[in-house]
Amino acid sequence: MFGINLRTHWPSRTELVHSCPIASGAFFVLQLHDELIYEVAQEDVIQVAQIVKREMESAVKLYVKLCVKVKVGPSWGDLQDLDI
Repeated sequence: MFGINLRTHWPSRTELVHSCPIASGAFFVLQLHDELIYEVAQEDVIQVAQIVKREMESAVKLYVKLCVKVKVGPSWGDLQDLDI
């Protein structure tokens, strides 16, 4: 499972370029056992969720399918399931 925390304030593109030239729309925040937490701009949530889900499910070839749950919300305690 991984969760996506939505940012309420996202720096402007100019602020990002000046503060961190390699910044993107998603930042890895935390890994806790089998959970990954990313901080993502609201407009990038679907794209980031699709990429991370696809990569996690295909990370290792096994006889059983790896299933990944995606949850989205403003904080870790407020995550809601996202079906993608």
